[in-house]
Amino acid sequence: MTVSIQNGNSRYRGLILSIAAFLALIGVLLAFTFYTSSVLERNTTLVNISNKTANNAQAMNRPDYIGEWIA
Repeated sequence: MTVSIQNGNSRYRGLILSIAAFLALIGVLLAFTFYTSSVLERNTTLVNISNKTANNAQAMNRPDYIGEWIA
């Protein structure tokens, strides 16, 4: 009967690599979330600007009273 004696580093190597991979995945997901959030913020700003422009265009084309248009 032979007993294989492993040193301390190789004993937990798989566990350490698994934890490192998990932390790397968490970091990638966090970076992706920040990137997506910034893109959505920029898009929201563009949508707000276009809504203001559309509202201003509608206000310019609304009749002041029946029979007269402001152009």
